Amino acid sequence: IKAVNRLNKAVPLMMTAAGTISPARVLVLGAGVAGLQAIATAKRLGAQVYASDVRPQVKEQVESLGGKFLDIASEEKFESADYQKKQSEAINAQLPKTDILITTALIPGQEAPLLVSKEMLKSMPRGAVVVDMASESGGNVAGTKDMQEISADGIILIGNSNLATEIPASASALFA
Repeated sequence: IKAVNRLNKAVPLMMTAAGTISPARVLVLGAGVAGLQAIATAKRLGAQVYASDVRPQVKEQVESLGGKFLDIASEEKFESADYQKKQSEAINAQLPKTDILITTALIPGQEAPLLVSKEMLKSMPRGAVVVDMASESGGNVAGTKDMQEISADGIILIGNSNLATEIPASASALFA
């Protein structure tokens, strides 16, 4: 929702007498609880949704929500250099077509993995919006700062590792 509010275009496909507007494309990196909620919300708003996760078993969950899973063809474990290279290539191929990027990848007790470099960000369309939910732990996206919104090269970077603070009534009910 935060990214959609900052995006400079409509999210759903619109076919009108005035013309056709293609749907926004959303890429979600990390398909845990937060990532799956982001996928479901973006899909309900009418976006084309793509997702990636190091756990291939979440592919079914992503697809059940209407997202398309970016498969990383590798026999290696996600910690290997080969896997990370292939993952970076898959993300890099998707970013030029991505209007909204949401990152949620965290490994408990460790610094968040850097998934998107500054160079990769430059391939995104001007006006694209990034929400890095791992920004407190180092961030998945280069240049994000926790609890800050920054504009860099025509891309809006939002770092927010604690989105629950923006919906206190719901957060309190869930935490209780």
